[in-house]
This record gives sequence, structure tokens and C-alpha cells, in this order.
Amino acid sequence: MKWGKDELDAEKITGLDANVDTQFWYQVSPWLAENQGFFDRVRSKLEGNEFGVLTVSSLWDGIGSALSPTLISKFKEWNMSAVTLALCPSRLQPSAAHFNTLSSVINCLATESAVLILVDRDQLNKYVGVDRAGSVIFGNTVLNSIVQMMLAKESFVKEFSETSRSFGVKVFAILAAMGASLKVYGSLENILSSTTIRPLQAFDVPGASILYALVRLPNLLRDEFSREKIELIIADWFKNRAALKSVYVAEPLYAEDLTDRIDLLLFVGGFSLTGTLALMKKKAEALKTQAIKQGSMKEEEWKELSRAWSERG
Repeated sequence: MKWGKDELDAEKITGLDANVDTQFWYQVSPWLAENQGFFDRVRSKLEGNEFGVLTVSSLWDGIGSALSPTLISKFKEWNMSAVTLALCPSRLQPSAAHFNTLSSVINCLATESAVLILVDRDQLNKYVGVDRAGSVIFGNTVLNSIVQMMLAKESFVKEFSETSRSFGVKVFAILAAMGASLKVYGSLENILSSTTIRPLQAFDVPGASILYALVRLPNLLRDEFSREKIELIIADWFKNRAALKSVYVAEPLYAEDLTDRIDLLLFVGGFSLTGTLALMKKKAEALKTQAIKQGSMKEEEWKELSRAWSERG
């Protein structure tokens, strides 16, 4: 709490308070399995929750990589809808980060109710946009803006997880345009085109099969861009880019300002994970061998993860 820039409500904080090493996921996972009290405390913070849970976590550290799949299982057990915004490591980060992330993604995907939105750290750091006031945003500021927009849509988690279940798609990437001026871009189609230049996770666009769109408009554009019109524009824009099975546009959010700025988040899923996870798999190989040799994990355990990766990739 002392390190946070914003005031944090102590009543809403739950700490692991664990005296364990936290470099790798396999050091934290056994502690989580044996400490139901921690999850009892988490559940108590969620009493009265009607909208589901959005979790945000880096997967490259031991705590985030171990906790993400475990929380997904717990939310399922508690009959709560959940979506995980998962941050993946930079190419420059060491092999431990990629080993943790690869293991976490596969463990998450092994859970029936998993819904993952992957964000690549390098792509996030390269993204430059503007907020509704026209101020430049980049890096974590962009991530904060995206999360705030997702939270502003109270039905987001339930709608998004329902879309995921309906089509059996668990992994999504984000195409984003934040604070795009309609006057500058000229049309919604041009704003859509700008999103492909800087995806927050590189993925095979032609391989995508479903899309969930979240849009925030100023009130002055409410009549010009109805939900139905936005859906048709997005579907038409995508028709030569990917053979989508579904385009779902949430009821737009409306901003009480006098700008012409549009915030647009396209959550695209159904693409192959082979390319997305290939670098992680390559960088994790040496560390996997070391972990097995020192007895930190069993070889069969890694083989099971590898088989799962192959089946889902």
C-alpha cells in the first residue's frame, strides 16, 4: 500500500503472506494448493458481486503465473464469470519469464472456464495513443485506460465470457484505437484500419473467427453511430481480412464531453497459438531441463504441458 500512487482501500486487499520462494510458478503452486484460507479471504471480498471478475496479471513472475490458473478454477467453483487480462513478457526478458508465462497459459487453457486476453509487453510499450482530453498515453497508461473502459461496461465480463463459451474460444488479442478523433480520421473505417498497425498482441488476423467490440462515443455522436450501424461497419471492414463466425458489438458507452473522440477495443479470438507461443517455448526449453534435473518439477509434468500446448497450438 505504501508503494501505490493511488489510495488503496485496505479492506479490499488480500495478500498471500507466504514464506515461499516466488521465482517460479512451481514454487508458488504447492502453497496455493494447501492454503484454502487465502481463497476464503478472496471470496469474502467478492460478496455481492453480480458482474463477474476481471483479473489483470503479469504472467512472467512466479506469483502471477501460478495464481492466474488457480483463480480461474476458483471462480468456476464459485460460479462467477471471469476474464483474465494476461501480460506476456518482452523478448528481452530472460528465459525464466518465458518459462513461467508458457506454463501459466497452458495451465489456464486446461481449465474449462478460462478466458484469456493476451497483451504483449513489447507491443504495449510501443503503443502510443491519446486520451479523451487529447493527452498522449503510452505503456501502462494505455493499459490503465483499457482496463477502465472494460470496467465502465458493467456487463463486459458476463457478455465476453458468454461469447467465449458459445464458440469454444479461450484466447483473445486486442486491436485498439484510443481517443481517435473522427474529424482527423475521417471515418470509423479509417479508425478501424489504424488498429492493425499496432496490435497489443501479434496474431494471425486471417485465422481469427470471432470478435467482441467495445466502443465509447461522445454523446454528440450517439445518433450517428447506433450499435447496429457500428456492427455493420465492423463486419464489412473485416470481411476481406478474416472469415468471422461472429461479430458482437456491446451497447456503446457514452462520454459526457464535447469532443469527437472515439475509443475502440476489438477483442479478436480464434487464431492459432503456434506463432504466439513459439518464442516462449524456445526460450523455456533450457530452463525446463534445469528444473527437471534439480527435481523442481517432474519430466512427465512438463510433457503433459507440452502435449497440451501442441493440441491447442
